[in-house]
Amino acid sequence: AWTVVQATLTPAFELVQSLEKVQEFAETWRKQELFEGNDAKKHVDKLTTSIEQAVDEGNTVLIPIAQEADLPLKPIRGTPFEKLMVAVLQNTSVAGVYALHAEPGVGKSTAATLAALELKGRQPTDVIVLLQNDFERQLESFFCVSNIKFSAEIARPFFTSLKDKGIRVRLILDNVLDSGRINELLGDRLRVIARAANDNLHQVIVIVQSEAAANEVGDLNGDTTQKGNQMPAECYRWSREEAQELLNSTKIRELLKQRLRPDEEADDLNGLLAEALERSEIPDKHGGWRPRSTIRYIMTGDRPSAPLPIPGPSTASAGTTASPITWVRQLVFDEAGQTYDESLPALKIKEAVEDVDDLKKAIRKENPSSIACDAYQLLIYSRDKDGEWRQEEEDAAVSRGAT
Repeated sequence: AWTVVQATLTPAFELVQSLEKVQEFAETWRKQELFEGNDAKKHVDKLTTSIEQAVDEGNTVLIPIAQEADLPLKPIRGTPFEKLMVAVLQNTSVAGVYALHAEPGVGKSTAATLAALELKGRQPTDVIVLLQNDFERQLESFFCVSNIKFSAEIARPFFTSLKDKGIRVRLILDNVLDSGRINELLGDRLRVIARAANDNLHQVIVIVQSEAAANEVGDLNGDTTQKGNQMPAECYRWSREEAQELLNSTKIRELLKQRLRPDEEADDLNGLLAEALERSEIPDKHGGWRPRSTIRYIMTGDRPSAPLPIPGPSTASAGTTASPITWVRQLVFDEAGQTYDESLPALKIKEAVEDVDDLKKAIRKENPSSIACDAYQLLIYSRDKDGEWRQEEEDAAVSRGAT
C-alpha cells in the first residue's frame, strides 16, 4: 500500500479559495503561443521558462482547462480516494504511468482536485498538472499545440527540459478513459507520455472506473506503465459519517425542505435526512455510499443499485460475469395503509428477472421456507417518486435498484 506522508489536511474552505489562484495560472497558460510544427526547441524553451517562473511564484498546480464543477463550495475532506491520491502524489520513488481505479460516482474528480490543491507547494519543485475528461483536448492545452499530432514531438523534450531544471511533473489524467477501452491511437499517445515521463523521472497517474481498465493501462508498455497498488474499488465508497456530512450540507437540506409543507418542523426534515441516509446506501454486501447516488436519490427518489461491470474490457479481462441483483423486502400492511418496514431483512434475488412474474418465482425459489403461498399469489408493489405504493402487474418490467 502507499505510505501517507502528509496526515493533516488543510481546511476545505482554504482549498476552495486557493483554486482562484490556480485558475489565474491556467488563464496565463492558455495564452501561450501554440506550436504548429515549426521550431520545437523554441516552443519547449518557452514552456519550460513559464513553468520555472510559476514555480518561483509558488504556482505549482496547473489545471489548463479548469473544472470548477468538480470542486463543491464545501467539499468533504479525507474521503478514501482523496487519501489514496495524496499518498500516491507524495511518493517520490515512482516514475512513469500508474493507473488507479474506483467506482463511478465516488467523487474521484473532486478527490483528485483536492489532493492536488492539498499538496500544492509541499515539494517546492514538484508541479502537479490535472487534465480531466477529453484526453486529446487536454493534451493540446497542456503542451500548447495546435493539433494533438504534435504532442509526441513536444512531450519528450519538454519533460527532459524540466528534469534538467530540477522540476518534477506529476501529471493526473482523470476521466480520460471512461469508455473503458483503449483504442490503438490512444494507446500510442499514452505510451509516448509513459516513456517520456519514466525516462525523466516524472509521474503520470491515470484514473479509471474499473480494475480491468487499470490493468489494461498497466499492461500498455512494460515497466513504464503499471497498475497502482491499492485496495479493491468498493473500499473507496464513502463511510456513513461522510455521507451524513454530505446530507447535512446546506444545498442538500434546502432540496429536502422543498418536500415539507410550511407547517412541518425541523424534526420532519431530520426524518427525511435519516431516511435518505438509509435508502441511499449501496445494496450489496459491501454497503457504503457513493455521493452521486446519494444526491440522485435526494433529487429523484431513485435508490442506488449495486455496480454492474463497466462496459469494455472490464468483464472480459476480469474473467467473470455479474448477474443483475434485485433487493426485495416484505411490505407490512397496518390500519393506516401500507408501511415499508426497514427493520425487516432484505432478500437478495441473484438471478436475472425481466418482469414481475419472474420476480415472484425467484422470491419463492430463494426463500421457500418463509413464503407460505405459491408464487402466483404474491403481490408485488413498487414505490413511486412521491412515496406512494402501487401494485405491479405480472408483465411489468423490474428495474434494478427499485424499491
